[in-house]
Formats: sequence, structure tokens, C-alpha cells
Amino acid sequence: AKIYEVQGNYELALQSVNECIEALEHTISDEKNEFLNDLLIKKIELLGLHKDRDTPEHDKITIECYMRIKLLNEMMHGSRDKRTLKALRNLAIAQSKKKLYADALGTIQEIEEIEYEYYGEKSKHMAKTFTLKATLLYRCGQKVSAKDHMRKAMLIYEEIGDKVAVKGVKEKLKLFEERA
Repeated sequence: AKIYEVQGNYELALQSVNECIEALEHTISDEKNEFLNDLLIKKIELLGLHKDRDTPEHDKITIECYMRIKLLNEMMHGSRDKRTLKALRNLAIAQSKKKLYADALGTIQEIEEIEYEYYGEKSKHMAKTFTLKATLLYRCGQKVSAKDHMRKAMLIYEEIGDKVAVKGVKEKLKLFEERA
């Protein structure tokens, strides 16, 4: 797969990664899930390089890979582990990029619950999640709730003294209010 990738033959590289994933799924090994996780990440990279990367089929495959990575991390590390949290965040971003806003909102809700446990209500992580959630809510037509979440993010950033983030959130909030 790596040789094909270096040669720019992404179709064959993707095919090779798929074959590796399939073969690995039929083995019994303690490291199986770690290898699957790495192969799925490689598959996502190759899908991004492929000539047909902007097709609905590739979007579907990409989201499925992120879902499997999330499930593998939950199996290996538990549903409340930071690695699972990272997988969830990547899934939410991918869903958002593919305009699956309602799905992304559900994923963000999971992230919010875990981050609340890990970092507390007034953390920078929560502020980032509120900002992303606000954007998704806005895109789903829930403008009032979107503004509320953006204000929550702004208050957290103000409390922790992150002036750059406060400025960015204020600009987004202003856009939300102008477009309402």
C-alpha cells in the first residue's frame, strides 16, 4: 500500500489497505484492534488523496471509518477515555464537513458529556465544544440555542483570560446575530 501511495496510485493503495483490514479482521491477536485503528486512519488519508474523494460514496466510507475508529477505541480503552474522545471529535468534524449536521450534533453531545467529566464545566475544552456545537445548531436552524452556546463559550474564554478566543467568538456571535 505504501509503495502504491508513493507512486501516486491511490486506487491500488486503497485496495491494498482494504485487503489488510479484511485479513486482520479474521485474525485473533491482542494487537488486532490497534492495527485496525492504524489501517482505518491510513484508509481515511488515502480516501482524501483519491481522485473521486468528493463523491457521496467516499463520504460514506470516510464516516464509516471514523465510526469504526470510535468503536475500536471504546473497546480498547473504554467509552470515557481521552483516545475515544479524540476519535469522537474527529468523527464530529468529519460529519460536519460532509454536512451531516444532525449526526454531528449527536456526536458533539457525547463529547460534551465526556469533557464535562474530564475537564469540568469551565474548561477551554468545553468552550471549544460549545463553539462547535453552536455552529452546528445554527446550521440546523436552531439559532437561539446556537447563540446561547456561543455566549457560554465566550464567558468561559473570558474567565480563563483567552482574549484571542473571546475575539473570535464575538465575531462569530456577531455573524449569527446579523444573519438571524
